[in-house]
Amino acid sequence: MPKAEASSVLPRFISQRISRLLLWALWLPLFAAQHSLAHPDFDAQLRQLDLDSQQQPADNLIRLRRADIYAQQGKFSEALQQTTSVPGSEREQREIRLARAYIYFESGQLETARALISDFLKDEPEYARGWLLLGRSEAGLRKVQSAVEHFQRGLKLLAQPNPDEYLELARWQSALGRFEAAVATLEEGGRRLGSPALALEIISLQRQAGDFQSALERTEKLLAASASKPELLQMLRAELLEQSGRLTDARTAFRALAESKTEAQAGRRTTAAETTRQEARAGLARVEGKLKRKGQANTGGIEKQSLYSVTSLVSHD
Repeated sequence: MPKAEASSVLPRFISQRISRLLLWALWLPLFAAQHSLAHPDFDAQLRQLDLDSQQQPADNLIRLRRADIYAQQGKFSEALQQTTSVPGSEREQREIRLARAYIYFESGQLETARALISDFLKDEPEYARGWLLLGRSEAGLRKVQSAVEHFQRGLKLLAQPNPDEYLELARWQSALGRFEAAVATLEEGGRRLGSPALALEIISLQRQAGDFQSALERTEKLLAASASKPELLQMLRAELLEQSGRLTDARTAFRALAESKTEAQAGRRTTAAETTRQEARAGLARVEGKLKRKGQANTGGIEKQSLYSVTSLVSHD
């Protein structure tokens, strides 16, 4: 791997050779499934690595590549054997322990993974993804409060986070009942990444908390910013109008979706589009039922009031 590529992904404190080791330690468990699809012939890969090892017996990267292949197949014991009693410098040994932490995590041995990554972070506290791994290990062990704290630290250090990492943290915070903190996390991720998925997750959290008005306002902002006006957002807006008690507006929104013929006219009606129409029709019927019951209740109130007025007049006379 060229030095420039390694330095763009890994911390500066790692030398080029150790960077290659750490890169494999990082990608080993996280992308095993993708690698498996791309390189299904594991035996051929192992044979090639055996040949490479004969030419470069001291190259620990070969060991980690072999461990990667075993881990892809779920052979975690074999993968760990590739990282056991590996010669190398003290710094190199730390990187090997990091690789072992990822393997233990993927194999479900979370206590061991947690201990290994905690030990690693004592020496390398600026390694962002180490804190993420520690947080995930703790979440799996139901130590959610610690998981949140360590994951937050990792995200702050991470130069290039992805939306899923913010979603992960927000869901842990939500599980602790900290909805405001979860929304703040997603908003921070939205500012850094500009991901619509994070905005939708905020809306979901606000609905869970019963804050339908805030969820509606956020949905309408997304619709206003979207040139295509996706039906997903239109349906969401209609549901939120209903939940906010704005039944007349909800009826209009559901009817517009139920009667939309744009895709049918273009000959491109899809299963998803038809599902949306069905849901809109169901929403329309539901809202009309609520409005009818509301009208009957109001009419009943007026009738009672009129009867009371007549009775009062008669009594007065």
